[in-house]
Amino acid sequence: MSTKDMQQKYTLARHFHEIEAFTLIEVPIYHRSGGNDRLAFVTDIDVLALRPNRSFGWDVILGDCKTGDRVSPVNRSLWLRGLMHSVDASEGIVLLGNQHRVEQDHKLYASEFSVHIYTESEFGEYDKAIVFPYGSNRSTYIPSTQLSLRQLPRRFDALGNFVNYVFHSSWMEVNHFTTLRKVLGASMGISGEIDPRKTDHVALVVLATSVFAVHLAACVGSIFSSFLPSAEKISIEMTLKNLVWGGRDNYEMALSLRSQLLEAKGKTSDEPVELVFPYWENFVDLITVLLENPAAAFRLPAYFQSFSSDLAGGTDNSERYSKSDLTMLKFAFLTLSYFIKASRWPIQLRQELEKRLLDIQTQAADRDSSIDPLIPKS
Repeated sequence: MSTKDMQQKYTLARHFHEIEAFTLIEVPIYHRSGGNDRLAFVTDIDVLALRPNRSFGWDVILGDCKTGDRVSPVNRSLWLRGLMHSVDASEGIVLLGNQHRVEQDHKLYASEFSVHIYTESEFGEYDKAIVFPYGSNRSTYIPSTQLSLRQLPRRFDALGNFVNYVFHSSWMEVNHFTTLRKVLGASMGISGEIDPRKTDHVALVVLATSVFAVHLAACVGSIFSSFLPSAEKISIEMTLKNLVWGGRDNYEMALSLRSQLLEAKGKTSDEPVELVFPYWENFVDLITVLLENPAAAFRLPAYFQSFSSDLAGGTDNSERYSKSDLTMLKFAFLTLSYFIKASRWPIQLRQELEKRLLDIQTQAADRDSSIDPLIPKS
């Protein structure tokens, strides 16, 4: 992949980030139901974005970046449409070098199946119209940091399985409730490997929290219509207990197997056996709070990506948050605190990040929402 192609990926990533979509660059695709022990690589997605929708769910958007001359724009749109079908994406963008002259009819043809073709200069105009009025070029988000963090297993081998699942595979899972359980399991599996003294480890933790928040928000969106904020906590708890195991039957079967396993090991207890997340009460409380404002919950993944970018890049862009962001920032504090605690990562790590998030909240509370931090001060 050329350097120019990578710059196009960063352009798309910044655009998606500014519309508060969760974004991944260079995502490998594997056959979900392969017959071999080792998954066979199929292709990769240049840029993947999960954009919040009005129904409290995620719309999947794919970006395909090509700077070379020997590219047929309309053929590329057909290729992308096939990939969109494979991953159930609703929209696609083909981004080309400025040397291309795309037939207007080809653009219209591609738009009929929700693929939009732009040259770099055309996309700049589109970007300014969507991220009005300046576009995303002035974004403080640094997309390259996520790629650097995802390459940490090259230096810390024990992080390999965790990084592969959380950043490469989890987004392809169909059931967000069961994926929450799997992400937590993967996180607990590296509890002894995270060093709070290493900045890149801390940034990786926050980036992983963004993935956890994707599935957390989707779960909140799924049950919002059934459990409004006035719903009884016990009803929410019983429903969650079943849903995170893929339904009541799966939960009862897993519970039975666990009871039999404990009995076979000679471990008996008068206490009833339950299959729940670590710090289950805290998790139920978190879901209950997020149900008060699901839209704010869907802002969390992009926020954590921005926070991780700041940590990895040594920057501080907290000035972009104001009073209007306080609910989202409160949710971010609660989500990060729970995820680190449930993953059994070092308490020092949780305390330091909680302090930083509290500082950001305090500063935001004193900042008027009418101030645009991207507008230069006169």
